Amino acid sequence: MKITVNGKQRECGKSCSVKDLLDELDITPDRVAIVLNEDVLPPKRIPYVILREGDRLEILTLAAGG
Repeated sequence: MKITVNGKQRECGKSCSVKDLLDELDITPDRVAIVLNEDVLPPKRIPYVILREGDRLEILTLAAGG
């Protein structure tokens, strides 16, 4: 199935979760904010949300600064 991650199309397996995608991208879930189809995804739900055809994700890396 096709999804869009940070503006780029990507293939994902039929039962791909957000957590699976983050693992594949080597991204630690506690260091990002995720917007799924224009809604902020609560961190507690990351392991349980299964992606669907056409989903759009924005993965925002959290950075300290000042």
